[in-house]
Amino acid sequence: MTKFWEALSSHKQKEKVKHTVTIDQVQYEVSLEKKLEVIRHGEENYMIVNSEIIKKPRQAKLIKHSLLKRADTGYKFFDNDPHWIESPTEGKYTWQK
Repeated sequence: MTKFWEALSSHKQKEKVKHTVTIDQVQYEVSLEKKLEVIRHGEENYMIVNSEIIKKPRQAKLIKHSLLKRADTGYKFFDNDPHWIESPTEGKYTWQK
């Protein structure tokens, strides 16, 4: 039985795995859940604010659409659908930027 206790005392215990993420070229130790979240969204989409790892705010993209206005020469639409032009006519609608 003494051999058992000797073997048990000489046995090295495994160290806990440290989960780290790299944000702005600096490594931070985080929980497993936070590491998985950062990996899922990408490390470049996170920043450090008040020593907390938070996701960067997304900037809304501005999309410019053409406007449909009355003009001297324009288009006649099939069933009033502006995506289906039937024929060019006078006094109808036209696309303008």
